[in-house]
Amino acid sequence: MGASTTLELLDAEEVAKLLHVSLATIRSWTSEGRIPFYRVGGRAVRYGRAEILDWLQSQRVAPKAAS
Repeated sequence: MGASTTLELLDAEEVAKLLHVSLATIRSWTSEGRIPFYRVGGRAVRYGRAEILDWLQSQRVAPKAAS
């Protein structure tokens, strides 16, 4: 049998703590579709830890080179 992958799901509060932002910010980013999320059971929203970390890396802004 092959290696299984486990999707670690976080709630909005856990993502806010992980990213060091407010819960309101996570809710706003979710409603705007800015961060990846799953809708579970119709209303509940969960976030894949690995996907959030990948998203965070994609938001990195490279420093400008010195002139």
